[in-house]
Amino acid sequence: MGVVVPSLFNMFFAEVFDGIEEYIKHYNYSILVTCAKDDPIKEKKCMQELLSRNVCGIINISPNTYAVEASFYDQIAERVPLVFINSYVKRPGISYVSNNEAEGTRKALNHLLSLGHRDILFIRGMSSDSYEIKEEVYCQMMQEYDNKPYVLNIGEGNVEKTVDNTMDKVIMAVQSGRKITAIFACNDLMAVGAINGCHRLKMKVPDDISIVGFDNIAISRYMEPKLTTIDQNMSLLGQSAAALLLEKIESNNVANDEIILDNTLIIRDSTKNVK
Repeated sequence: MGVVVPSLFNMFFAEVFDGIEEYIKHYNYSILVTCAKDDPIKEKKCMQELLSRNVCGIINISPNTYAVEASFYDQIAERVPLVFINSYVKRPGISYVSNNEAEGTRKALNHLLSLGHRDILFIRGMSSDSYEIKEEVYCQMMQEYDNKPYVLNIGEGNVEKTVDNTMDKVIMAVQSGRKITAIFACNDLMAVGAINGCHRLKMKVPDDISIVGFDNIAISRYMEPKLTTIDQNMSLLGQSAAALLLEKIESNNVANDEIILDNTLIIRDSTKNVK
């Protein structure tokens, strides 16, 4: 089996991969892993590389379907079983497993809104279906509350420099003078960077500013303050994708299915009522 991951630095993808490996260990398959580096062009090359290795099926985690022409994936889906995890665009011939990221975003934002926050900074990365889904929900909810959206794109969202890039840009955003009482980050790495930026500015989290992440990777439980975040059931995502891929392989690529998992809001120490 082939697996395409956007990054090996963000533990979210590592934990999803662990779920895939856990499921298929009971079957006679091995895994080839390629890393797309959050780059749609590199992602296409990864897919083509796996095809050249004659894999029996491919799982693509958080693909850039909005940035890659649909015909590319359609042609691959005709040749080999294909499963996407957390994909923005649905195509025929592909099976899908996803967390309801739109609903998870609503849960995170409703938590901040319930605490009285209205001036919420949204932090995203450069390219991912996941960011597009979350930003769309964020903008809708800000409009519902007659608030102007404030979106901060920090560039690559799943690499080693993500934390420091987020920190630097959060510092600039706060120093710009625009009112910010809370931050919603598209993943926990960005949330860590946001907390570091606030610390640099001598702002207390959550007394001065509340921060919510997304994913619930291990670091969210170990940092201080412990991070309020959305749990994406990472291992179950991987196991479900492996099950769908086996289903497609055993049906000669005829079966197509979709599994949608729920998200859970994990309330910890990084959020508080607005001053």
